[in-house]
Amino acid sequence: MSTNQTPPKPMVFWALWAAILTSLPIIYVILGQSSTQSPNQASGFPLGLIAALPPLVISVVVRWAILPRIENATKALSIFVMGMALAEGCGMIGIILGGAHKNLLFIAGIVGVLQYAPIFASRFGQESTAPPHTKVVK
Repeated sequence: MSTNQTPPKPMVFWALWAAILTSLPIIYVILGQSSTQSPNQASGFPLGLIAALPPLVISVVVRWAILPRIENATKALSIFVMGMALAEGCGMIGIILGGAHKNLLFIAGIVGVLQYAPIFASRFGQESTAPPHTKVVK
């Protein structure tokens, strides 16, 4: 991996966030409207609830405990995408396996993705693009 990589701009964070945020409701409309009863809904066992909550909890930890500590924009982008994927996973599992909890898990997935609104990305856009030898040291 080259050390001369250009760091991602804040617009990249916003574009990814918007794409994932809009994809989850589209998937819900396409897959979530089926009237068939899922096997776990018939038995009363909340398989979707049990499977969907751990990725959401991990996503919350990533967003509020790990992501603020990342100083490098490239590393922050990869952590950002991973955390959003976990939050979206909660909604996807809810849509597919949620049964009676489908709507609750879908909303939890949306809220999980909303928490990743990349307002923090502006700190990466302020980095100087000047070579190190041209920076003025006070």
